Amino acid sequence: MTNLQTNRTTTLIFLTAVYALSTLDRYLLGVLIPSIKEDLGLSDTALGLLAGAAFAIFYATLGLPLARLADKYGRKLIIIISLFIFSIMTSLCGLAVGFWTLFLARVGVGIGEAGTTPASLSMLSDLYPKEQRSTAMSILSIGGNIGVLAGFILGGLIAEHYGWQYAFIFVGVPGVILAAILALKLQEPTRGQADNLGSNESFQQTSVKELISFLWGQKSFLCNIFGMALILFFMNGMLAWLPSYFSRSHGMELSNISLMVGLALGLGGPIGTILIGGILADKLTAKNISYGAKMVAIGAFLLVPTYLIVISATNLTLAIGAFVLPAIMGMFFQGPLLAMSQAATPVSMRSSSAALMLFVGNIIGLGLGPFVIGFISESLSDTYGTESLRYALYVIPVAALLAAIVVFAGSFSLKKDIDRAENWSR
Repeated sequence: MTNLQTNRTTTLIFLTAVYALSTLDRYLLGVLIPSIKEDLGLSDTALGLLAGAAFAIFYATLGLPLARLADKYGRKLIIIISLFIFSIMTSLCGLAVGFWTLFLARVGVGIGEAGTTPASLSMLSDLYPKEQRSTAMSILSIGGNIGVLAGFILGGLIAEHYGWQYAFIFVGVPGVILAAILALKLQEPTRGQADNLGSNESFQQTSVKELISFLWGQKSFLCNIFGMALILFFMNGMLAWLPSYFSRSHGMELSNISLMVGLALGLGGPIGTILIGGILADKLTAKNISYGAKMVAIGAFLLVPTYLIVISATNLTLAIGAFVLPAIMGMFFQGPLLAMSQAATPVSMRSSSAALMLFVGNIIGLGLGPFVIGFISESLSDTYGTESLRYALYVIPVAALLAAIVVFAGSFSLKKDIDRAENWSR
């Protein structure tokens, strides 16, 4: 194995671990909502704010300025500092005594996580050529499945035996340890090396005006951005409220819910992420770059009927069985969409374009998804009682259908947009 291949593999493992911890810390609240609601007496709207907006507003807003720093200076330092901050703030969530203290701690988690993903995507784009990026970024996305698996299973077990506060405190510790390891071992790749563009200081001189102006002309990028936002809307809404749905509508115990959902997403998710979002996407894009986008659109469309069954089923076995496909397909979209968007972006803008994509995606997806579902559930509670959450969750298949339409529309301009980005870099 060459030094480049070794560095690629090592960097990908490190960045996947960072993403796993960020996902663990981000979604841990979802499995703890039933315990927090009982302990603190919070409404569904308040819990939706904690699961979504408290994190997403600062996570999305700070992502762009931190990505600008990553495009101009070193990405390694941004990732290490961000990892340390969100890990400490996750542990501090366990010391919260009410809505506002938990809200502020969640804000801190969002601030810390804002700097990790855009810089990670930029580093991987400099290590892997575009025909291998879907697989590389899908492997990175597996960190999300690992994080969800750990969050749901460990979080549920710790909360049941020791309380939800200890779950937060415990899961923040590994990030502090990993930050120290990255400071010693993580290497910064040369910008543009995977695109055979060489090292060029002009890569670091793109202004914000140039960034916005260029990306506004990339139709596929705009479609992918809003397609990802809609997918994140239903994904984050599902992760935040599915445990509560199984508890309220089907009477499941928290430990059983966390084990079932955690295993389904944590073990089934990597199958879809690697085989569909990685290997299949790379093979399709090698034939025609637009096929990757069309594959994402078809996958989102297939989720519509399965989500309808999960939500509408009165039989617990049927609801759990129908959840298998969403669990497998849960994160398949991320690798292809991020890879295509990075390919349609000049080298000098890649951290910033990733941050912009995540900004829109997370404001709509993470900020609004859990909140909208919680708000609808609370609004319907007088009429439907504990079943109000079931009816609120019907927004999920609607968002999946809209995502399929938007991503499919963007596939037709992808090749032209990639050519324009490569010409800009040269």
